[in-house]
Amino acid sequence: PAVAAVATVARSFGSFQFVSGNKFWYVVRFATSAVTAATAQRVGLQVGTGANTTNDSIYFTRAVDGAVSLVSTVNTTAVTLVPTVLAAGQGTAYIDVGFYYNGTNLIVYAADVMVARIANVVVQATTAATAVTNGVLTPFFQETPTAANETLSIDYVAVACEVTR
Repeated sequence: PAVAAVATVARSFGSFQFVSGNKFWYVVRFATSAVTAATAQRVGLQVGTGANTTNDSIYFTRAVDGAVSLVSTVNTTAVTLVPTVLAAGQGTAYIDVGFYYNGTNLIVYAADVMVARIANVVVQATTAATAVTNGVLTPFFQETPTAANETLSIDYVAVACEVTR
């Protein structure tokens, strides 16, 4: 895309939803070109389509230094759940990150290694320090380029949620 134009790819219809007590899985493998802005790339799940600014969502974002964090947005308020999923200096190589919600706790992975466990996650429509949205989610990939020829490449994404117990 042209410089400073937000490019977002998202499905029109949501299919996935956090439900307290039910399991939820998300994993993505992606690579980026050099990142020159703090919120240049986001990959995750959101309610609705269009640019992810205040949408209810849960996503990984990559910072200028290459570090990756996990952010949850509920009721237009973004909260960083895990500030360092991957440390700085990741370069432009493919990385895989994901999370597993076991019905109570959110377990976050990077390169197939658990990096964080968030206990007693709350599934709700209002903001809390460990909340995730109860909205119906769809995968999205977003890049806000700040220089010419910045890219976001997706190798794979897998999402699944338990619908009954």
